[in-house]
Amino acid sequence: MPEVFISAGEASGDFLAGALAVEMKKINPALNFFGLGGPSLRAAGTRTFYAINELGVVGFWEVAKKLPFFRRVFSIVETELKKRKPDLVLLVDYPGMNLRLAKLAKSLGLKVGYFISPQFWAWKESRVEAVKKYVDKMVVIFPFEVEFYKKHGIEAEWYGHPFLDLVRPETSKEDFFKLNNLDPRFPLLSFFPGSRIQQLEKHLPLIFKTLTRLKQDGLKFQSAWGLAPGLSKELAAASLPKAYEPEVRLVDRHRYGLMSASDFALSSVGTVTLELALLQTPFLIFYKTSPLTYFFAKRWVKLPYVGLVNLVAGKKIVPEFLQSEAQPDKLAEAAYFYLKEPLLSGRLKEKLAGVREKLGRPGALPQIAASFCRLV
Repeated sequence: MPEVFISAGEASGDFLAGALAVEMKKINPALNFFGLGGPSLRAAGTRTFYAINELGVVGFWEVAKKLPFFRRVFSIVETELKKRKPDLVLLVDYPGMNLRLAKLAKSLGLKVGYFISPQFWAWKESRVEAVKKYVDKMVVIFPFEVEFYKKHGIEAEWYGHPFLDLVRPETSKEDFFKLNNLDPRFPLLSFFPGSRIQQLEKHLPLIFKTLTRLKQDGLKFQSAWGLAPGLSKELAAASLPKAYEPEVRLVDRHRYGLMSASDFALSSVGTVTLELALLQTPFLIFYKTSPLTYFFAKRWVKLPYVGLVNLVAGKKIVPEFLQSEAQPDKLAEAAYFYLKEPLLSGRLKEKLAGVREKLGRPGALPQIAASFCRLV
């Protein structure tokens, strides 16, 4: 039975890795997957060694504190790869771990595929040399990445963005409101603070202060927390201030239904910004991290924006509030205007519709699966 080792270290990568594993099994039902991942990969039949809530860490100091843990994970994976010699090592984003795994796999004579390029074009461009040395096939999800790799003498494949097939509301707005006991007379404000524990620690206080400010401004609204895959309702409920326990809906199912039904959203950086854009939900982007991490990021990151939706658009169409700019008053002011001004929201929706056109055509995932199956 052909075996594929697959590694995805965070919620967004796990979601797409799980969908990819399903498509690959349609082509070759005999494939057996094992590796690192979360609920989506497990649902696709992958036996995982560690859960993504243990692996997903961002920031220099935050990673440094967990180095012994990551060394232990790497050692276990190394043992498994040497023992099982899988037909393919398939790595999904998550460069901190996956580039090391690519080097290890190549040293063992294994074939290496990489799905979803790390953002070398944003920072540490020199690390692209690791792809040239250790990766047999790179499949990217943004068209501009093809040219970036070509500049470095690497042939990258692009078939379109898988979200064009995967991001669609599971239910109508009317049904979503009924399922979650929401009142159609009042607007719905949703928030997506991230999937990692340290993101929640930084972002949740900001969000609840923003909601409080909106109430003080006299806005009548309903709120819902879109839980990242792998984040339990129990953990989320424990993070809610008592004042918000009765009124904030915790949504772990019908996540796209929530996005589509929302009148406005507060979103952390990451792939969630593309999901909201594809559903044409007006939103803003915020992000806070440790001062040390932000200091180095400002020095190394070479991009004018942090939101993927703005990078794809090629201009800032969605407002961004980062670090010192991520203040409750500023977020509340922006949300208030979009919720009170339909014309403003309408113009943003038109701009978000243009983002979809830049992501290619539907049908990418089966083509990506076929490409990687050719390595097995």
